[in-house]
Amino acid sequence: LLRDADGRIVGTLSSGLDVTEHRRAMAALQESEERFRTLFHGTRDGMLVADAASRRFVTANQAMCDMLGVSVDELRDLALDDIHPPEDLPRVLEAFERQRRGELDVARAMPVRRRDGSVLRADISSSAVALGGRACVLGVFRDITARLEAEEAHRQLQAKVLEAQKLESLGVLAC
Repeated sequence: LLRDADGRIVGTLSSGLDVTEHRRAMAALQESEERFRTLFHGTRDGMLVADAASRRFVTANQAMCDMLGVSVDELRDLALDDIHPPEDLPRVLEAFERQRRGELDVARAMPVRRRDGSVLRADISSSAVALGGRACVLGVFRDITARLEAEEAHRQLQAKVLEAQKLESLGVLAC
């Protein structure tokens, strides 16, 4: 309040700040985060972010946690070496480094070890990303185990059919 020499209120002094643009920016940020969450958590493929230098996991979506049989908190205590069979680590680490450098888009049929010790096969697409100011690798894991098993069963069936045809042509089989 502004007062005259006798103490009577003669006016007011105020200031204001237009926060319209700030509110628009905050709404756009919230919408962007919601879209990200929807995509990250809504896909059936496993998504995993690893620190490029330490190869320790930063975060993952629920599909990745389900694939491995771990929680998100448990996953943050793991590194690349923890989710692949030891005998396959040289090949896995080479593919990781090539993907980190942008030389390889998809590492095919990579073995991934679940918490229970079973192994699935995954095609892993990845790209270099920055997260929180650090270099990371975003990997998208597509479980192809069932497809590979079906292909192997199909190959075995074809081999049996060919063998039966060969035996039949030699007159060994009589129908």
